[in-house]
Amino acid sequence: MAARAADQTPGPWREHSPGVLLQAPAHLLWTQGDSRQELAWSEARSYCASIGPGWRLPLIAELTAVAATAVRDGERVACGDAVCQATPLFQLNGAWFWSDVPVAKSEDSESERLAWGVTLAGGRPTMAFRKASYGSRALCVRSA
Repeated sequence: MAARAADQTPGPWREHSPGVLLQAPAHLLWTQGDSRQELAWSEARSYCASIGPGWRLPLIAELTAVAATAVRDGERVACGDAVCQATPLFQLNGAWFWSDVPVAKSEDSESERLAWGVTLAGGRPTMAFRKASYGSRALCVRSA
């Protein structure tokens, strides 16, 4: 972070509008806050769609990139009872977020019941039951 301040290179994250962050290199807009409640996968997908046209759950690669960029830049943010690898511009109430990616049949025999998510506390993708909501939140994204 000190190197960025010294050379005046803008960081990868900026506030775009109230409640919306711009991830400049990826040309993505993210909700600044998460769903603030635990949601099952279908509820998380509906939550993002209800924000407006184009809003969706992120891909696994988009979520892991949030964590990877934060690790590279030495950034962290409180996320519920944990500390997440994400820009401090986020306002997070949890650490595990649904992706829009269902588990493929080749990945698990229970695939029709599973979807992928990512913990920003560690930056790793994990499978979860689609109908489970415990600890699961939605962080929404759309193209800029």
